[in-house]
Amino acid sequence: MSAATLATHLSCSRQYIGKLVTADVIKALPGGGFDLDECRSRYIKRLREQRAQSARSAADVEFTKAKTELLRLKVGEKTGSLIKFDDHLNIVDEMCGVMRTCLSGLPARAAGSDLLLRRRIEGVIHECLHEIADVAGRKADELRAQEGADVDDAA
Repeated sequence: MSAATLATHLSCSRQYIGKLVTADVIKALPGGGFDLDECRSRYIKRLREQRAQSARSAADVEFTKAKTELLRLKVGEKTGSLIKFDDHLNIVDEMCGVMRTCLSGLPARAAGSDLLLRRRIEGVIHECLHEIADVAGRKADELRAQEGADVDDAA
C-alpha cells in the first residue's frame, strides 16, 4: 500500500506519514510500501501512549500547582502577610466581645438617671446588634454556598 493511501486510511497527511516513519512509529516495507494492519496497529499504539502521557502530564501540572500554592501560603504565613484562619476567627471573636461589652455599658453611661433615654439607647443598640448578626449570617450562608460550588467544580 502506498504512503498516500495509508495517509487517507489513518486520516492524516502524506507528510505526517513521513514523520511517523522517521520517528520509527511505522515501518515501510522493503519495496517502499506499507503493511496496512501493522501500520494501523502501531499508529493506534502510539496514540494510546500519547494519551497516557498527556494524562500523566496533566496530573503533574496539577500537582505542581498545588505544591506551589502550598509554598506560597507557607511563605505568606512566615512573612506575616497571611495568618491562620483559626487565629483570624479568634481575633474577630475577641473584638466582637469587646464591642458588645462596650455597647452594653453605653446606655447607662450616656443616659445617666434618665430611664426613658436609657431604654431607647438599649433598643437602638439591640437593633444594631441584630442587624450585624443578620449580615454575618448572610455572609456565612454565601460562603457555604460558594464552598459547595467549589467542591462541585472540583469534582
